[in-house]
Amino acid sequence: MKKKTIIFSCISAIFFLGIITAQSKEHDGIIFGNILSKASVAEADSVENKNYISKVWIRSNTLFVEVKLENKDVNIQIDIYNMLAKPVDTIFEGIANQKNLELDGYDISNLPPGPYFLVLTGPGFRHVEKFILTR
Repeated sequence: MKKKTIIFSCISAIFFLGIITAQSKEHDGIIFGNILSKASVAEADSVENKNYISKVWIRSNTLFVEVKLENKDVNIQIDIYNMLAKPVDTIFEGIANQKNLELDGYDISNLPPGPYFLVLTGPGFRHVEKFILTR
């Protein structure tokens, strides 16, 4: 598992107040005036997602999606969203009768080129996968 360091700070205090930052030996962080900004370590991928979109591919204006599920007979929905987070269409809604589900194909000839998101939603899980449509 990867560890990511996230630094929480109040950068606006630097610009608006013109405060010079200083490293403090008393604290494990950076002081912006009277505000202490601490660094914390968060575990990335700490929750294993067993329900996910495993593969996305496009062939002659048709979108194909492969989904891996922990259990079969699960009610799922797969939606396409644009970069503005607006729903474009629902490509699948129903019960997945197998753990490895491959959608037959979805016509995307009416979509303009650009980046899109596929969102897999089910009971207790949600997974997002990005794809880019080029012509």
